[in-house]
Amino acid sequence: MSGESELESWREEKQSSYLYRVLAEREPAAELKKLFTRLADAAEEQARHWERLAAGRGVTLPQSFTPSARARVVAWLLRGLGPQHML
Repeated sequence: MSGESELESWREEKQSSYLYRVLAEREPAAELKKLFTRLADAAEEQARHWERLAAGRGVTLPQSFTPSARARVVAWLLRGLGPQHML
């Protein structure tokens, strides 16, 4: 596995976590809010898994995560329209 695949997997998990947290922030139903928060936490744990794998292979990942432009647009729409209209 190359450093590129660890980086891409890490980014995907961080992006999933970011979007799940936006969903949780905007979700009015308590059960769904809790579900989205758990999914965000699980994605963060997966990102930590990729961090450990990368470190074990001597691959350096970014110190911070910035969501892609697409993810930021989706988050903006979620915040504006609400999850019910986006899902």
